[in-house]
Amino acid sequence: MAGVFLLFAGCAHNNAQDAGHDQTNTRLDSNEWTALSKGTEVRILPTNETKSIYQSKSGDTVKKIKREGDWVAVLDQDGMIGWIHQPPVDVKEPTSPMALVEDPVSPPPHSESIAAVEREEPPPVSVTTEESEEPTPESVRSTSSARGDSGFNVNLDASLGSLFKTQKFNSAGTGINGNYKISTMSPTINLDLSIVRKLSTFSFGMKAYYRKTLDGGVDTPAGSGKQKLSWGYQSMDIRLLMLYSFKGTWSLKSHLGTHRSTVDIGKDNTALFPSETISGMALGIGVIVPFAQYRMRLSVDMDYLLSGDLDQAKGLRDGSKVDLTGQYIRVVAIYQWKPALSLNWEVVNLSESIDFSGPSERNPGVNSGNRSDSTQIYSMGVSYRF
Repeated sequence: MAGVFLLFAGCAHNNAQDAGHDQTNTRLDSNEWTALSKGTEVRILPTNETKSIYQSKSGDTVKKIKREGDWVAVLDQDGMIGWIHQPPVDVKEPTSPMALVEDPVSPPPHSESIAAVEREEPPPVSVTTEESEEPTPESVRSTSSARGDSGFNVNLDASLGSLFKTQKFNSAGTGINGNYKISTMSPTINLDLSIVRKLSTFSFGMKAYYRKTLDGGVDTPAGSGKQKLSWGYQSMDIRLLMLYSFKGTWSLKSHLGTHRSTVDIGKDNTALFPSETISGMALGIGVIVPFAQYRMRLSVDMDYLLSGDLDQAKGLRDGSKVDLTGQYIRVVAIYQWKPALSLNWEVVNLSESIDFSGPSERNPGVNSGNRSDSTQIYSMGVSYRF
């Protein structure tokens, strides 16, 4: 009779292990990064009626945020928030299967049918302890959080916004070409592409930014008849990235690359503003800070133009020598709307200072001058992760 009971208990235990994938075998009772069991359902809300965000793959790691009843809110290393079903349990020493038998020494009644059952070997009852499922720190650190098997995260951002630019020029010259201040506002389209490879706590990759005004113009200063000149702006930035994640919470970035921006402006008989191109190498740092409770993260970058060069239209150069410095700041707030889709709000500020020396082509007799340019871009868009 005892053998029959053990056989039934073993089968019931195996059936319980095969039921559902909502729960993970790994306990999520600590606030450390923990590897999930393969196929664990991560849901949008703490209820089985809501759809799954994704099923965990081998090596995916999460960090516990809080517990609400039978559900645990977790943060993954891509900054997404989800819920995993895992009722709280009291960890006890595993019970020996033989403890279920009241008197294992006493022989059963002398019945042929019962004796035959007793001679059958009961199936082993697997007892899983918490310690056997916990990943080692080395295994957690060595896993990649990328969704794809390649380990690369590819993101494409597209946004629309407005560009505001102000240019102020001072020199010893006279008239509207010697001293002036002009401003313009234009709608703009912005495209960003990033490819990042995660290797444990370090990540490496590249990012490209493209900005272009859709339609714009600039009013000439007083004294030139207040004409409106055509005006267009576009820029391209390419960066090589290195990121370091501090225990999977926030990340520090460093980047090195190139900057190139071009302004095309219409000609006027009185107000002579040159079309021009600014280019150079840029070096910068940045930080990514997650706000798990709001399913958001904030990215801040600052770059400095190391060796800037200015190429102005021939015949309108402000000097034969140019000393150019630039500083670029980019702030992006990211809301994780869907597993592969997020909403972005971006603010970009570009400040450039230019000192001219040597004879001016558009201000005869002037041998020096200085100019300050300020550009702000405000945009909103979406980001898709492939």
